[in-house]
Amino acid sequence: MYVQHRHRLGIKEARVRMVVACRQLAAAQGMTIAWSGNSASVSSSHINGTIWVTDSEVIVDASLDWLARNFGAEAKIRSWLDNNL
Repeated sequence: MYVQHRHRLGIKEARVRMVVACRQLAAAQGMTIAWSGNSASVSSSHINGTIWVTDSEVIVDASLDWLARNFGAEAKIRSWLDNNL
C-alpha cells in the first residue's frame, strides 16, 4: 500500500503532528513506531512500513497482511492522515 497525502504545514509542523498522532496510534493499536529524522518505521502484527514527512506531503508505504487489507486499513490510514494533518 502506498499513500501520499499533501499538506501545507511545512515540514516541521507536519512532523510534530505526525509524531503526536503516531504516539497515540502506537498506544491504541499496539504498534511499534521508531522515528529517525523525518521518517518512521512502523510495525505490528498486521502492518510493516515507513512514514516519510516532507515539506509538502506525508507518504506511507506499508505491507498489510490479509486481515488489515480486508478490514479497510488503507481507507483508515487515509482518514487518519486527513484527521491529523
